[in-house]
Amino acid sequence: MILKHDLSELLVDILMPEIEDERFDKTENFLGGEYEYGTGNVELVKLKRHIFDVPFIYSTVTDTRGCICIDTNITRCNNALKEMVINISVICHKDMLYVDDKTYKKYKKLGYIGRNRVDIATAILGDIVNNSSKFGIGKLSPQPYDPTQSFFPNQDFWEKILRYSCIDFMKDYTKI
Repeated sequence: MILKHDLSELLVDILMPEIEDERFDKTENFLGGEYEYGTGNVELVKLKRHIFDVPFIYSTVTDTRGCICIDTNITRCNNALKEMVINISVICHKDMLYVDDKTYKKYKKLGYIGRNRVDIATAILGDIVNNSSKFGIGKLSPQPYDPTQSFFPNQDFWEKILRYSCIDFMKDYTKI
């Protein structure tokens, strides 16, 4: 059985096959940001992000990295219900889209069939997110209609969008 944290590691591995800076772990390399390194004469290191809270990559991602973008919209709101739609995009540059035979066999053995990083990452992400309520915003369920969409944000990237709804978004269960 594969645990959720193992799935997160698989997701990072497929989208970021090589880490940017060996001085930092995979999670820090994937999340990006500024980190201090060293003792005494501390160096400030800026790592590229692979996860964004906006689905806009045109000027944000100018290299060949894979990434995840998350976008949210409130679709219904009243006194009894607050519904949010969460779109999670898995994006990959065409130069790193296809996996080699070794990577294909590794993920196939784990139950993830696909010859490209977007399909494999989408399947892993689905296993992490589908019907989960562990993200602190309510239970996430795949949209009943058109839960995945393919999209080409520009000529160099391919994207799959997973669409979820959260009907109990930020509901305060202590008042029930």
